[in-house]
Amino acid sequence: MKWLKQLYIGEKVTDKAALIALIEQPVWKSRFAFSCLISPAPQQGENLEAIPLIMLNEKYFNRKDRVILGLASSMNEANDLMLRMTQDCLDGGGGVKVKEWFLNLPEDAFTDRGEVVS
Repeated sequence: MKWLKQLYIGEKVTDKAALIALIEQPVWKSRFAFSCLISPAPQQGENLEAIPLIMLNEKYFNRKDRVILGLASSMNEANDLMLRMTQDCLDGGGGVKVKEWFLNLPEDAFTDRGEVVS
């Protein structure tokens, strides 16, 4: 997995370290079941997707190639963060190609571990 160093974090996320640990080593923890990670959508033509952490245990979830851009405490908060991310992309000159804008950030904007700055 790759993590954005300046990770987008929802205001209601109370335990960022626990969420990061859960994503890196998924185990069932009901208090985080509906927290979400925000990632570029794997489908062509899509931008970002919010994935409830409960989905991490699904067989089809590919953790290896995942890029984590943000963490939210709920789907509503994830939607708010994706709106902010879209605005940041627009302000940064990326237009509406949000996924490409984030994936084309310099390599040093990412880390292989959940040791993020924000």
